[in-house]
Amino acid sequence: MKKSRITVACALAGALLLSTGCGRDDSGGSATPGVDTKAKTIKLGVLTALSGPAEAIGAPLYAGNQAYFKWVNDHGGFGGYKVELEARDNKYDQQETITQYGQIKDDVAAFAQVLGTSPVTAIQQDLKTDNIVASPATLDAPWYADPQLVSFLPPYQIQAISAIDYFINEMGGKGKNVCTINSSDSFGPASLEGVKFGVKALGVPLVDSESFRTGDKDFSAQLVSLQKKKCDFVWVGAGTPEFVGILGQAAGRDFGPVWMSATYSTGLAATELGPYLAKHFVASQVGVGWGDDSSEGMKNMLAAAKAYFPDQRPDPRFIMGWLEAQSVGDVIEKAVKDGDLTREGIRHALDTVGELTFDGMLPDLPYGAPADRQIGQGASFFKVTPETLATNGGLTLQGPEASIYASKAAAEFTIPGVG
Repeated sequence: MKKSRITVACALAGALLLSTGCGRDDSGGSATPGVDTKAKTIKLGVLTALSGPAEAIGAPLYAGNQAYFKWVNDHGGFGGYKVELEARDNKYDQQETITQYGQIKDDVAAFAQVLGTSPVTAIQQDLKTDNIVASPATLDAPWYADPQLVSFLPPYQIQAISAIDYFINEMGGKGKNVCTINSSDSFGPASLEGVKFGVKALGVPLVDSESFRTGDKDFSAQLVSLQKKKCDFVWVGAGTPEFVGILGQAAGRDFGPVWMSATYSTGLAATELGPYLAKHFVASQVGVGWGDDSSEGMKNMLAAAKAYFPDQRPDPRFIMGWLEAQSVGDVIEKAVKDGDLTREGIRHALDTVGELTFDGMLPDLPYGAPADRQIGQGASFFKVTPETLATNGGLTLQGPEASIYASKAAAEFTIPGVG
């Protein structure tokens, strides 16, 4: 949260908004969806999985969203404006996302979260038609090229490139066999794109590349190939069920390369798979780890979690939800400062925000219209430590160099129309 900017903007922007009406008609009602200038509130939508298998992702993401905006509200808001969230359960489903979007789009100024690659795709054109800004809770690179979307997380491609770089240059991986296994649908192709870019940029061969479809339960053929090719490192681009299946079956085969993936749930450390993960798996996560209070942002997040969600366990997805809300908050803050909370004003604020700031939890990111954006980096690498579940979610940094790892290869990755 940009405390100084919020404080400075408060009186001036608040007075400006009240004097211009910011879309308010003479009867006192608001002509701007989701904005009440009399009550000084801004309503933002959230479309996330609050039930079903993906609830384990959606619930902590949403809690992180809530914690950030509650924290801002309790510290003066954005120019005196407080944020309210209108959350709907999209069940991580395309059609449900379309339905829920249609039900609340006229009641919100923007969307603080839309969870899932296919759900975002399902409403991407609607967001353009309705001129609504949204934050995609999904790590696909093309979101950076969409002028309606606030995408800041290291995409799947960056995560994969950085992981290969880290293995080779920090884990003694030079001369060892690099391999990958990815779903052939969902976000798997994006993950594979990163792997292919990474091995080329680093000048190493890709010894084996295996694939499967989402929903598959038997990975024996792929594991036989990976083991036969003597893979020392395997990047996994998979959803949680398939990730668990792959590593569980690998454990049963006594196959133990270095596995890396951005797919990891903290609860897995407490399962029977935990000892295998502790020995063979490295998690790629976003930004600093839980409890790393060397940054102002983490200190604020921990204080907010204690105040508003005292039962919240350490979870990287809570961190992601907090950072996601902060990125949208920067745009809302700019719109308030500009004195224009119409949808056009929020879009203009996104185009001219200048940078997204994360108080040390991630590198600040030059940002604006797609041509003015940089691609988020900030992948960090953690070993699984089941004995520290209560303090950091069972994820301990591989080493000091693993926090927001600066991969030269990942910095070379580009997205058409971005930057």
